[in-house]
Amino acid sequence: EFLHRAAQVAIVCMRTTVTSRDITERIRILEQEIFKGRTKMETEFQAVCLVSEDFTKHIKEVENTEQDESVYENNVNNSA
Repeated sequence: EFLHRAAQVAIVCMRTTVTSRDITERIRILEQEIFKGRTKMETEFQAVCLVSEDFTKHIKEVENTEQDESVYENNVNNSA
């Protein structure tokens, strides 16, 4: 699961590395509007947030499933 999420973030953030040498040029590129008034920076940020949001939802689902299984085990053990 971790590697899958890491790969998603890597794909979403592809070519987003900024070095001190080219920061001015990179910021200029990121501030350009690319779609309906949104900048490349906003688009990249939103993509990372979506991947992060999916991961957070997944973790909560796993935690809820584990809790449900634990309650079931306790009920079975108490019935015996």
